[in-house]
Amino acid sequence: MCYPLPTVEAILLTGGVPKPGKPLYQYSQGHPKASLKLTGTSLVQRSLSALDASEHIKRIVIVGPELGLELRAEKPLAFVPHQGSMMDNLLGGMRFIQQTNPSTKHYFLCSSDLPLIQAHMLDWIITKCLVDTADIYYPLVTRKSMEAHFPEMERGYVAFKDTEVTGAAMGVVTARTLEIDMKFWQSLEATRKSIWRQAALFGYSNLLGMLFRRFTLQEAVDRVVYKLGIVGRILMSPHPEIAYDVDVNADWEYLLERQVQFGMVSKD
Repeated sequence: MCYPLPTVEAILLTGGVPKPGKPLYQYSQGHPKASLKLTGTSLVQRSLSALDASEHIKRIVIVGPELGLELRAEKPLAFVPHQGSMMDNLLGGMRFIQQTNPSTKHYFLCSSDLPLIQAHMLDWIITKCLVDTADIYYPLVTRKSMEAHFPEMERGYVAFKDTEVTGAAMGVVTARTLEIDMKFWQSLEATRKSIWRQAALFGYSNLLGMLFRRFTLQEAVDRVVYKLGIVGRILMSPHPEIAYDVDVNADWEYLLERQVQFGMVSKD
C-alpha cells in the first residue's frame, strides 16, 4: 500500500533592510530587500507563491521586519516579528512552530530573495528529505549547471577535489538541530560570507584541506557533520534557479535585463 508523504512547515525569512552604501540600497532606498518589485510583484511574494503551490507544505511562517505589503497565499500564514539576526529569525520561526504544532518533524527554510523558484523545485527537495533520516539537508548546484542556465552572471563557487558548487538559500532541518550549541550557529552566521572563515570554525586541518582542494564534496560534508554531531545530507539539485538569490546589485540588474527570458513579463 502506498501512503502519502507527511507535510512540512515552511519558514520564510524576509531578511533585512540594506543600509546606505551597502549592496541594493540604491534600489531599496531604506525599504526591506524583500519588498523590491519585479513587474509589480515583490521578491517576497515570488518566494511565497512557490511555497504556497508546494504539494508538501501545509503552513508558511513568515519571519522578519514589517514589510508593509499585502501578501497573498491560499495556505495558512503566520507572522513572527523580526528577532534580530538571521539566525535569531530562523530559531524564532522554529520555536514558534514547536509551540503551535509540536508534532512537526521537518522545517523547510527559505529566503525571500529567490525570484525564480517554483513549487516543483521545492517539492523535489522535500520528497528527498521525507524518506530519509538525516537532521539537515542542504541543496547545492554545480558551477556547470549555473553557468549553463545563467551565462555571464558572476557567482561565487566553492571548489572541491571532484566538483565546484554554490549553495541555495534554502534547506530542510529537523527539530533535533535546535539542540546544537547556539554559540556555534552564531559563529557560523557571522562568517557566512566567507567559506574560508567558516572552514576554520571546524579546525585548521579542515581549512587547509579546503584551501588545497584535498577533499571531495562528500568528505568535506562528513567532516562538518562529525563536528556538529548530527547527520547531514547534500542534495545536488537539478534546478539552478534555487541558487539564484538577489544579494548584490549585479544580481538585481541581471534580472532586470532578462525579465522576458525568465518569463516575468509577456514577450508581446
